[in-house]
This record gives sequence, structure tokens and C-alpha cells, in this order.
Amino acid sequence: MGAGDLLKLRWIVALLLFTGACAGAPEQAVPTATSTAGESSLEAAHDFTLSTFAGDTFTLSDHFGELPVVLNFWAPW
Repeated sequence: MGAGDLLKLRWIVALLLFTGACAGAPEQAVPTATSTAGESSLEAAHDFTLSTFAGDTFTLSDHFGELPVVLNFWAPW
């Protein structure tokens, strides 16, 4: 078994473990956008400001009403 075959086997095992974990995960309720009284039951996100890698600043309230803002919390470990 070569190094390439071992790498493929690791990816297959990881994919099977991930698929099994997702299949066994309980479903979560999705919040509704309106309550029974017709009022909005969702709250706006708190405003925040971040520094970008380019040195600029990003403020959430500056992008209100535009396309959705997605935060990707990624870690290398």
C-alpha cells in the first residue's frame, strides 16, 4: 500500500465518520420570522466592528439591507 493509497483511505474514513455523525445528529428547530401576533420575533444582531487583513474596518451596521453577511469562524487545529 503506497502513500497515495493511504491518503485516499484516510479521506474515505474521515468522510464516512463525518457522514455518520451528521446522520445521527438530532434535528434542530428553525426559528420563525413572525410570531402569532404578526410581529417579528427575530432580533437584530448586535453591531460590531472588525479589522480586516488589509487594515480596513468592517462595521456590521454599514451593510444593513445588503446581501447577507456570513462570518466564517475557521481555525487551523
